[in-house]
Amino acid sequence: MERLHEFGPSTDELTNTILALMVTSSVELFIAATNAFNLYLDTEHEADLVRVSKAGDKAKLSGYVYEALRVDGPFRGVFR
Repeated sequence: MERLHEFGPSTDELTNTILALMVTSSVELFIAATNAFNLYLDTEHEADLVRVSKAGDKAKLSGYVYEALRVDGPFRGVFR
């Protein structure tokens, strides 16, 4: 926070900028999480996901998350 404040914006401007970033990024995270859950529910991978999450295997769980983001990401494309 101190480093950001050194760039010169007022405290109000800095607070508003951080709040705007938090709000917009939380929407992306919620959409991505919902899509990942939706992708794996009622599939043959569901039992393996439960086992992996209970075991705490972060590497394998990350693989499932990255695959879900690849298959059903939060956005359908970049429009220009």
